[in-house]
Amino acid sequence: MKDLTQRPDEALPERAPLWAGAAKTQITPPIGGLLQSGMTVTSTGVLDDLYSTAVVLDDGATKVALVGNDLIYMEATLAAAIRGRIAAQTGIPGDNVLLNASHTHSGPSISVLSPDPVDMEYREWVIRRIADTVARANAALEPASLAIGEAEGLFAVNRRKVVDGRSNMLPNYADTVDNRARVLRVDRLNGSPMAIVFSIACHGTGFDYRGNPLIGGDYIAPAKDEIERELAADGAPIAVFLAGCGGNIRPRVLTPDGDRFHPCTPAEIQALGRGAGAVAVRASRESAMAVGYPIAVAREQLPLPFQTPPTVDELRAYKASPRNSRWATWADHLIEQLEQGEGLPSSVDMELQVVRLGGVCIVAMGGEIFVEIGLAIERALQESHESQMALTLGYSNSEVGYVCTARAYPEGGSEPADFYRWFWYPAPFEPETEEFVVARALALARRVLSVDN
Repeated sequence: MKDLTQRPDEALPERAPLWAGAAKTQITPPIGGLLQSGMTVTSTGVLDDLYSTAVVLDDGATKVALVGNDLIYMEATLAAAIRGRIAAQTGIPGDNVLLNASHTHSGPSISVLSPDPVDMEYREWVIRRIADTVARANAALEPASLAIGEAEGLFAVNRRKVVDGRSNMLPNYADTVDNRARVLRVDRLNGSPMAIVFSIACHGTGFDYRGNPLIGGDYIAPAKDEIERELAADGAPIAVFLAGCGGNIRPRVLTPDGDRFHPCTPAEIQALGRGAGAVAVRASRESAMAVGYPIAVAREQLPLPFQTPPTVDELRAYKASPRNSRWATWADHLIEQLEQGEGLPSSVDMELQVVRLGGVCIVAMGGEIFVEIGLAIERALQESHESQMALTLGYSNSEVGYVCTARAYPEGGSEPADFYRWFWYPAPFEPETEEFVVARALALARRVLSVDN
């Protein structure tokens, strides 16, 4: 059997400074399982197969794996299991593996952090499949070059609109949005594309997964298909999607009056995804060469602090009010902890990971990061000329729920005021979390970018 930890023998008189390999593996779950979509829905069929896709990059001293997965979350215990298996199969350290979830709401229940039941047999199978994807990418290393690009479309819109003093999930054309498709193009030395790594900051909630519970990748699956189809003649690249900071962003598919969101039919989600993919293709074709080495990686755990937790009496009063039944379960869970003398947590750790590919800086965060946070990090790095491209990601390596702006808390709405209960948290995060995350992300990024060339 081939030793997957060994680099390919040098095929050039002088070793190329950057090597790369790519692979993809189908991870579609069995029909009839639960979709982790915010309500109890079981799948009745398959709209799109789901995939794990990976690119391994090697500068001769350091390897890194960028792994995109058609899953709703990448929570910490799942990431740890996958990283451990990858390290055993390839020798790539877990610290050097970036695991991103596309956040499709039409994907399987996978997170053990939520109250939803999880098919543990499928979960173990997925761990093996994702690790095998990275192993195959690692085994396929060859000399490569890196290019970067971006193009703008009109596929996303801010989904928080304040009406009568409270935020509602409605299209807000006046608020912040990022309609760019960002691309890292990995080419073979003959110029043909090996992999198109692309990122969009937008929820995977375009499809009507509640009314039509089919397994699928939302707009992301047809976007990847469009990229691979359009560039097939150029070199048959693998499209790797890395979800950006789209915690408060939704696909811009609206009712005819433009006042509400329109859940897409199967045909409509295909059209939405093809459009997003076409923007990524344009970014790829207009990409500019970037130096993709040296490679450097760092990661750390950030404790995100909770606000003051409720008392037992407050929890009982909450249970007595007519609320979502899931939230009543949350209250029961916390009451049981308190009555048994267990303390409630004061914070939860979110992983922050920075990957440097020469002039490219990727900042990967756990959770559903609001778009303003990602843009603030990118702007600071670009304006100080510390990187040729700064790319921020959410949904990576750990799942901690919504990481909101300070402005969102007085506005209310589901992200700051409700969904923390999904993860059994005692209270929302402190509003200062935004400032803390930006500062720590910039500090870690600058440390990685200071590595000598």
